[in-house]
Amino acid sequence: MSCTVALSNSPVFSPSSVPSPSSFRCKTSSSYYSPETLTSSSSPSSPSSPLRILRIQKPPPSNLNRASTTTDCSTCTILKRKRPTRLDLPVASMSFGNFPVTTPAGVADLVEVEGDDYSVCCKRGRKGAMEDRHSAIVNLQGDSKQGVFGIFDGHGGVKAAEFAAENLSKNIMNELGNTTTDEKIETAVKNGYLKTDTEFLNQEVRGGSCCVTALIQKGNLVVSNAGDCRAVVSRGGVAEALTSDHRPSRQDEKDRIEASGGYVDCCHGVWRIQGSLAVSRSIGDQYLKQWVTAEPETRILGLKSELEFLVLASDGLWDKVSDQEAVDIARPLCTDISTQQPLSACRKLIDLSVSRVSRLVSDYFTGITQTSWSAYAPYAGLDEEEKRHFGEVLDEVVVGISPTEKLFVGGDFNWHIGSVLGVYDDVHGGFGLGDRIGGDVSLLEFARAFGMVLANSRFLNKEEHLVTFRSSVAKTQIDFLLIRKVDKGLCKDCKVIPKEDLTTRHKLLVMDLEIKMEKKKRVVDDRILFEYEHIQKLSSLGIVMVYQECPGYIKVKYLNALKIECIGTFQFASYWKLNALALILDMNVVNFSCICSCLVSMSDDEREEKELDLTGPEVVTKYKSAAEIVNKALQLVLSECKPKAKLVDLCEKGDGYIKEQTGNMYKNVKKKIERGVAFPTCISVNNTVCHFSPLSSDETVLEEGDILKIDMGCHIDGFIAVVGHTHVLHEGPVTGRAADVIAAANTAAEVALRLVRPGKKNSDVTEAIQKVAAAYDCKIVEGVLSHQMKQFVIDGNKFVLSVSNPDTRVDEAEFEENEVYSIDIVTSTGDGKPKLLDEKQTTIYKRAVDKSYNLKMKASRFIFSEISQKFPIMPFTARDLEEKRGRLGLVECVNHELLQPYPVLHEKPGDLVAHIKFTVLLMPNGSDRVTSHALQELKPTKTIEDEPEIKAWLALPVKTKKKGGGKKKKGRKGDKVEESSQAEPMEG
Repeated sequence: MSCTVALSNSPVFSPSSVPSPSSFRCKTSSSYYSPETLTSSSSPSSPSSPLRILRIQKPPPSNLNRASTTTDCSTCTILKRKRPTRLDLPVASMSFGNFPVTTPAGVADLVEVEGDDYSVCCKRGRKGAMEDRHSAIVNLQGDSKQGVFGIFDGHGGVKAAEFAAENLSKNIMNELGNTTTDEKIETAVKNGYLKTDTEFLNQEVRGGSCCVTALIQKGNLVVSNAGDCRAVVSRGGVAEALTSDHRPSRQDEKDRIEASGGYVDCCHGVWRIQGSLAVSRSIGDQYLKQWVTAEPETRILGLKSELEFLVLASDGLWDKVSDQEAVDIARPLCTDISTQQPLSACRKLIDLSVSRVSRLVSDYFTGITQTSWSAYAPYAGLDEEEKRHFGEVLDEVVVGISPTEKLFVGGDFNWHIGSVLGVYDDVHGGFGLGDRIGGDVSLLEFARAFGMVLANSRFLNKEEHLVTFRSSVAKTQIDFLLIRKVDKGLCKDCKVIPKEDLTTRHKLLVMDLEIKMEKKKRVVDDRILFEYEHIQKLSSLGIVMVYQECPGYIKVKYLNALKIECIGTFQFASYWKLNALALILDMNVVNFSCICSCLVSMSDDEREEKELDLTGPEVVTKYKSAAEIVNKALQLVLSECKPKAKLVDLCEKGDGYIKEQTGNMYKNVKKKIERGVAFPTCISVNNTVCHFSPLSSDETVLEEGDILKIDMGCHIDGFIAVVGHTHVLHEGPVTGRAADVIAAANTAAEVALRLVRPGKKNSDVTEAIQKVAAAYDCKIVEGVLSHQMKQFVIDGNKFVLSVSNPDTRVDEAEFEENEVYSIDIVTSTGDGKPKLLDEKQTTIYKRAVDKSYNLKMKASRFIFSEISQKFPIMPFTARDLEEKRGRLGLVECVNHELLQPYPVLHEKPGDLVAHIKFTVLLMPNGSDRVTSHALQELKPTKTIEDEPEIKAWLALPVKTKKKGGGKKKKGRKGDKVEESSQAEPMEG
C-alpha cells in the first residue's frame, strides 16, 4: 500500500553546528536551478508509507521567514480506512509516451534506498503489485541547501503515481522561478500540482495518485498534499501533522463536492465520492475530475533548530501507526549526529506497520465490528452447477464487506481439502487437513482471492482433531473457519460442536476470539453486556435461540432495532483483553445463512453499568423529559389549529418545537447525547386514518368541523415518548357520532392503560379494546399495533394487535416490569378496514437497518446516503430531504426494502376516525402514563353504563397503593391524587 522515505543524515534538521558537505541548509540565494540528480523509485504496494526525516540546523535570523500557515493542518481525527483493492475506474490504453520512469526489472517484495541525505524503505503488502512511488531531488546545481521530495500513493493502477513521481517536482521547481513571498510560493506549488494533473489527464491513462511533497528552499520548509498522504514533523520530540487528509468525510470537502453537483455517501463503512473513490483530492482520476481536484493544501514553516526531522508517508503507514508513535520510533535513530541510521528508522516503521492489523478503533470509537457468516455448502455429491452457484453467492457477499471489518466465514463447506496443498500454502492454516477426496480446491481459491487463511475447526486436544468427515474411502475435514490474514492473530481457536442435530442442517460453530485494546476508552451509549458461560452449557441451548437475518455489518447501537437476542458470551479480562465466544446458527436459507454480531470492549468500570431500562433513574428521567416536550409540542400545535391553517405549517411547527427544545438539552456533556424527533408530526383529517405529514408544496388547509388526529414523538438519548390526540375543529361540546368515536378511543385507551401491566398478556388487551369499541357502535381499526419500546427502538419485539383475526395472529406475550409501551388506539364509525388510496401521499419512512442493496440510480444513492447520515434509526419525513431528488430516489429504496414506508390510509368517505396514543412506563409501583392531553367535552349518543365488564376494567387501579407503615398521611394523600388522575387523562 505504500513505501517509506527517510531523510535523516542532514544537519538541516539537526541542532548540530557542524554541517556535512552535502547537507541541506537554509539558502540565501533567490534563484532555483534545474536538478542535478533525480531519484524516482517504484515498487510493489506496501502496508507502510513514504517517510522523510530531515535534521535541521537553525539558520541565521536574517535568513528566516516567519512560518505561514495557509491551511488548517490539524491532525485529522476521522476513522482511518484503507481503500479497497478494486475501484470502479475506467480503462484507457494510451501509454506514458516520453515520460520514462525508472522501474525495477522485477517486482520486489522489499525495496530499500539509502541516499546521501535520505533513505527509502518499501515493503510489499497484501496487494499483488505496489502502487506507491517516491521521488527525491537533491543538490540542485551543486547546491546542497535545497531539495524537493515526494511520496505518491497510486490507486486504480500505478501509472498516475509513476507520472507524478517523474514530473511533479520538476513542475513545482519550474513554477517557483525567483519567487520570494509565501503567497507566491504557495501559488507556484499549486500551479505545479495542477500542471502535472493536466499533463497526466492528457495521457488518457486510467487511475490516480495521492501526493505529499516537501520543498526545502531559502530557509523555509514548504509542505503540500493532495489526498491522504501525510507529512509529520518532529518538533523537539513532539509529533506535529503538517497536512490534513483529504477524504470525502471531511465536512469542507463534502460541501465542496456537493456544491459542484456531486454526492458523497457511506458505502460499507467507507465514505466515497459518487460511490467510488475514497479520497477527495488527487492527480488523475479523470472520470471523477469534476469533483476530485488536484489543488493542494500548503503549509510554510521557517526552519528552526526545534524541527528535528520530517516523515512523509502514505496511508499505509498512518492507518496503523500514529503520528507520535512514528516520531518516537524514528527519533533515536535520526537525532544522534554520531550514529544516524535513517534507513533503520524506515525499516522499523515498515515492520511495525506490516505486523499490525488495521486499526478500527479511534478516540471516538470503542467497539470492534465483527462480521460472521455461517455457510452450509452443497454436499459433495451434488452437481457442479449447484456448487458453482454457492461459490458465486459467497463471493458476492464477501465483496460487500468493508475491508476494515473483522470478517469470519465459518461452517460446513463440504469441500474436501487434503494435506497435499501444493501451491496453496499461503492460505493454509498450518495443519494437514486429512486425506484428500477428489481434487476440489474451490475453498482454497476463494480464500486466496480474498486474502484469507483457513483455520481448523476441531478440538485440538483430540488425536483426530482434523477429521470431521469419515467414509469407507478416506477421512477428511469439511468444516473450516476462514479469517483474513491480517486478523488471524485474533483467533485463538475455533471448534465445531459435533452432532448436526443441534441445529437444522448445520453444526454449531464456536469461535474463540481474543481482541486486544491499547488503552481505555470513554463510555459510550451503545454498550451491551453479556454474562460469561461455558461451552458445555452453550452446547445444550440447541435451536431455542432465534436470530433475525441481517446484512454483513451492523453497528452495536442498532442491535436492538434488529430484534436480535444476542447470545454471544463474553468474559472480560484485565489489560483490555476480551475473550468472546460467538455462536453461529443456520437461518434456514437455501445454501447460505448469516448472522451478525458486534464485539464491544469494556473496561472494568463499564461492566458495572446497569442495563439501560427503567431500573436506572436516569433512564426514567429521559423518558419523562421527552414526554414533557412532546406534550407541550402537542399543545402548541392544537393552539394553532384554526380554519384555513395549512397542515404542512402545523406539522413543521410541531417538529420544529421538538428539535428546538431537545437541542437545548445536554449541551454541556462530554459524550454526545442524540435527541430530537422520534416520529414526525402527522395531522390526519376526518376519514384519513394516519400518517398524513404533507410535503412543503402541499396546500391542504383545515376547515370548520374537521376531526383532526395529531400524532408525534420525541426522544432523548433514544428513549422515546409518543403521543396521539383527536380534536374537533369546533367550538363547544362534541356531539353525535363524532363524540361516539372519540369516546370509544379514549375509553379503550383507559382500559388498555389498566391492562398493560406485569402479569397480563397482550391478548387480554386486544379482546378488551374491541369490546369497548363495540359498546359505542364503533370498530377498532385493523392493522394498528401497540409496541414495546426500547432505547432507539420505536417498534420492539412485543406488540399488541388492535384486531385479532386468522391473518394477523401473533405470539402471545406477557407484560413485564420495567418495560415501556406505546399504546395506539384507532377507532372508526366505518368497517375499520382502511385502504391505501395514493402511494404518493406517503412521506414518512424508517430505514430498514437489516436490509442492504446496491442502488443503481444516482438519485437513490444520494438520498439513501442523506438518510443514513441524518435518520439512521428513527422514522423521518421526506420533507426533511432534498425534495427534487427525494421522490425519485425514495421509490427505488422502498422497492428494494431499504426503507419501511408508513402509508397514509383512509376509511370510506363520510366515516369518522379517532386516534389516541400514549406512552406508559411499567414501574414497580404501577403503570405511569407520561403522555396525553385533555379531551374536549364529549356528549356521545352511547354509554357504557350497561357494560359491567368495561366498568370493572376501568375500576382497576393504575398505581399500586403502598402497604404497611411509612408516612401514612402522605401516602393517603398520594392515593387520592392517583385515584383522581384515573378519572380522565392528565393535562398536557
